[in-house]
Amino acid sequence: AEPVAGDLAALRRRLTKPRDLDEMYGKFQRFGLNYGPQFRSLRQLFRIEGEALAESEVTAQSGDYLAHPVHVDACFQALAGALE
Repeated sequence: AEPVAGDLAALRRRLTKPRDLDEMYGKFQRFGLNYGPQFRSLRQLFRIEGEALAESEVTAQSGDYLAHPVHVDACFQALAGALE
């Protein structure tokens, strides 16, 4: 399948609500999700209703993974942060 081309700059212009990640991880902690430094891989999260854009950075690269577990978890973190 061909990759879908997207206009990342246009998406970023539409997403005008940055999420406070410290507040988000604090809320996760209150729900019992205690993310240590290695699992706090989101660097930015922007959202509007129905759309979100997240930037994550995974520093742990050990293991032979198709998708590193920290990066997969970052996707779920972004989803949870965008839905709120």
